[in-house]
Amino acid sequence: MRRILETLVSLLLLLSSERLLGQNKLVANLSLFYFDQAAVRNVQVNSVDTSVKTETTYTFLSLGLCYAWDAFCLGVKYVQDDIENKVSSSRGGTTVTTRLKGLGLSVGYTSDTLVAQGVYLLDGSKTIDEQDLSDFGGTGTGTLVYPAKSGYVIEIGYGFKIASVRVGPLLTITNFTYKKVKVEGQSIELSAQEKDDFIVPQLGLWLDI
Repeated sequence: MRRILETLVSLLLLLSSERLLGQNKLVANLSLFYFDQAAVRNVQVNSVDTSVKTETTYTFLSLGLCYAWDAFCLGVKYVQDDIENKVSSSRGGTTVTTRLKGLGLSVGYTSDTLVAQGVYLLDGSKTIDEQDLSDFGGTGTGTLVYPAKSGYVIEIGYGFKIASVRVGPLLTITNFTYKKVKVEGQSIELSAQEKDDFIVPQLGLWLDI
């Protein structure tokens, strides 16, 4: 699958260099969302007041490349969404990171201002580290890997044009669906289908090459 995507990227670069039609162009895209939330709470542990700090950091990133025939755009996109949860106190602390990532084919519309794109993920997964593996027949703690049965991304944005660059707000809708989980290299069927859905505002940047 990766070889197919690599071939498609090479083809997009070739088309861009040849400029087979006068209005054609290669469009590179970067979008980013970052949000950090922290809190301090007092809790009782063995009848002793203890200060506990929690912090959750969201970092959503995507990188894309598409070839535009006038307003129609076909290309590839990589998506990576990280959610990091930290808990710390005088007794110690833990950090758990959830990462969703995928590589897919994109198709959409791009103009001097409006951008609308759909991405079908061909190679998606979710990993969660520092998890108790006993619930899945494993031992100790480790990383859970959820291969995505399917996944998609929908993007709608508006870019303010400055020369060959457009910058503006972007609304991203993301879905990952899972039927299996891998524990210590073993694939286990989930009792019910699971999914992750996000609707996230991002800052988008588009560069006409």
